[in-house]
Amino acid sequence: MKNILFLAVIVAITGCFGGPDSPEGLLKMYVNDVSNKKLDRDYYNKYTTGKLQSVIESMSDEDLEKYSDKSSIKNPKVKILKKSCEDSKCILTYIVSYETYTNDAKSFISEVKKLAEVLKDDGNWKIADVTNMKTYHESLEPINALEK
Repeated sequence: MKNILFLAVIVAITGCFGGPDSPEGLLKMYVNDVSNKKLDRDYYNKYTTGKLQSVIESMSDEDLEKYSDKSSIKNPKVKILKKSCEDSKCILTYIVSYETYTNDAKSFISEVKKLAEVLKDDGNWKIADVTNMKTYHESLEPINALEK
């Protein structure tokens, strides 16, 4: 009986996340994956469409590897501010907050307000475009503009 109750709680918790089955779930999963994993073209082909997918496809393998390397970013958090949907298109306004580390020391705390266009493509939600609206960086150490 305890195992069934435990399983029911786990299913309820993961069901609330939404995963890629909802625009919000897809966006949260995407931000988390981009920040914590090394992604390949197959991942982007599965979860992107439109302008964003065109940009990814036009990148060389070297550029895609640089774009996908977010190893200095830690603790990404997504907060959905607004959702506006019509049929198979949603526009989500959200904030991504994260910390940037240099040599294992926290160097920046950042918040970026973004706008994402999410489209339903063949029954699956995919991210079509992401636009940065406002960026805030707090440096935790002095910045030397002459340093490379």
